Amino acid sequence: MLDVIPAILRVLRTIRPKYGCRGCTDGVVQAKVLPRLIEGGMASTALVTHVVVSKFAWYLPLYRQVQILAGQGIHLDRATLAGWVKRAAWWLRSLYELQLRMIQAAPRVFCDETPMPVLDPGRHRPRICQFWA
Repeated sequence: MLDVIPAILRVLRTIRPKYGCRGCTDGVVQAKVLPRLIEGGMASTALVTHVVVSKFAWYLPLYRQVQILAGQGIHLDRATLAGWVKRAAWWLRSLYELQLRMIQAAPRVFCDETPMPVLDPGRHRPRICQFWA
């Protein structure tokens, strides 16, 4: 039997207690917030990861992700998701640069020049380009 459990979207509340001591000179101190991918944002790391993976691994554009989230009762703007993708790219930049340095340091770089039809609006027909991976 094949079964599915759909994704669960939930709101996580972070409660940071305040501590005070009458004998201390610091007054009231609040517990520090845990670091997040987007400081001050409403998205968790898991949600941003889901949006980025859906966009780049499963080719699901942001406007369709907005529609899917709206169907689940979460109303977000496409610009919000784009900001999340941009912030995730900022965090991954150093990993990208490291990967690029490793590729460029190799004595040989192998590629697959797969021909692929691409729509060319000026010609009103597709042209054959190469898909580089």
